[in-house]
Amino acid sequence: NAGTGATDPVYWGVRSLPGTTPNTGPDQDHTGGNFVYVESSAGSVGQIASLESPLVDLNPLTTPELRFQYHMYGNSMGTLRVDVYSANSSTWFNGVWSISGQQHTSPTDPYTEAIVDLSAFAGDSILVRFSGIKGNERRSDMAIDDVSIDEAPACPQPQALVSSSITTTSVTLSWTTGGATNWQIEYGPSGFTPSTGQGTIVNANTNPFTLTLGASQVYDIYVRDSCGIGSVSAWAGPETVTMPCGLAVIPWLETFDGANWTPGFGGQN
Repeated sequence: NAGTGATDPVYWGVRSLPGTTPNTGPDQDHTGGNFVYVESSAGSVGQIASLESPLVDLNPLTTPELRFQYHMYGNSMGTLRVDVYSANSSTWFNGVWSISGQQHTSPTDPYTEAIVDLSAFAGDSILVRFSGIKGNERRSDMAIDDVSIDEAPACPQPQALVSSSITTTSVTLSWTTGGATNWQIEYGPSGFTPSTGQGTIVNANTNPFTLTLGASQVYDIYVRDSCGIGSVSAWAGPETVTMPCGLAVIPWLETFDGANWTPGFGGQN
């Protein structure tokens, strides 16, 4: 498809290792293996690299949805846009989903999942086109991975979990609901797996929601929609939060013993 060959100034390429341009693009695949990325070292601002799916028959699906993982690290990041072609109307619908600018803070950040509602195209056959639009400089290597089209779950997953207003004992969480008005939040030590008994689950009926946590700890936090008795969505997250140090209690002692001593002094290098 257009824009997928290395002969184009800006194109979608495939790799499994970090790119050659520093400070842009992911260093890894979402789950291990290959990913596709926009090579933006050449070309002009606003140039588009396009990647199209095969024609997909949506007739077996009642509420179709598109899911994919994306990574956008680079201080001149452009725009990632999803366009959909309807065979029934012979029309491209541009910008069904889009996001612009740097979304990740390092090449090793986890990918972010995007969920795109395709219910408007139920009963149709469609093409999905990923349009990578170059930013104002070469640090605009966006990536996608693990693209799927399938039936939307009965209890849709929330998206865009973010944290704010962090104090020594609390953090405020907000997210975009999948449609529910009640949620479950699970938190635990960084790296834990939700729904395995390793974390703590609390119920939330407000969004945003203020969660009480301990000082001087690093937590992973997940949220899921609760659509009714026995009906919950997949977890969204993690959102990793580093809590500030609390007020030390007298008598205070630091021996620096052990491999995992807690840094009680600021400004160490």
